[in-house]
Amino acid sequence: MGQKRTQNIIDQKIGAYLASFETELLGKIDRVVTERLDYLIDKEKSLQQTAESVEQSSEKAARSLDNFQGRIGLYVLGLCALSGVIGGLVVFLLLLWLW
Repeated sequence: MGQKRTQNIIDQKIGAYLASFETELLGKIDRVVTERLDYLIDKEKSLQQTAESVEQSSEKAARSLDNFQGRIGLYVLGLCALSGVIGGLVVFLLLLWLW
């Protein structure tokens, strides 16, 4: 009977040790997983901010390009009008000289 009681006490001690070991190990695993998830969440936020910044920069560049193209179009239109005026003046002067 004493041997069985001793065995029960040993089983209880081993069970308590295993339970505390399991609790401690799960706590460590939980901390590590939580730290890594926090790290990943921070990196994801940083990546989203970078993506938003790149998107804003590309939109700004597209607007600048549109403005630049519009100004170039106006300059070309003005240059063509000036060329037409100069050409008309040359023709007028030639006709005046020939007359």
